[in-house]
Amino acid sequence: MPVGSPTDSQATIPTVDPKTIAEWSQQCSDIRRSSRSFLVGWLVLLAFLAMPPLLGWVKRGPHVLFAGFAAVVVLAVRAQFSRDALRCPNCGEPPVAAWQQTPLWQIDHCARCNHWLQDPRRGNGA
Repeated sequence: MPVGSPTDSQATIPTVDPKTIAEWSQQCSDIRRSSRSFLVGWLVLLAFLAMPPLLGWVKRGPHVLFAGFAAVVVLAVRAQFSRDALRCPNCGEPPVAAWQQTPLWQIDHCARCNHWLQDPRRGNGA
């Protein structure tokens, strides 16, 4: 190995950048805020979808199947949108692979550029 080149253990230590940590925190709070408003809107829509079968205007079977299918599609699209909206402030890429289903509070560093996204000194509590 050439003199002055980082060893494997040095190359895998994530970089702590307070600006990156602050920007990630802001992105997460924005996503949480938009998720709350999305959830309220979705609950209002579900309440309206539940009214016709409860009032006896339509048969329950097909209506429930349609509402369930619509709920799954909307929630899947929303989950993908949230995942695509979150980008590492340092490299601009999603911090985890697309197939990984990781909650926001568990993403602590970007696997692509190896920068901390949350303060490593914060401990286990979020």
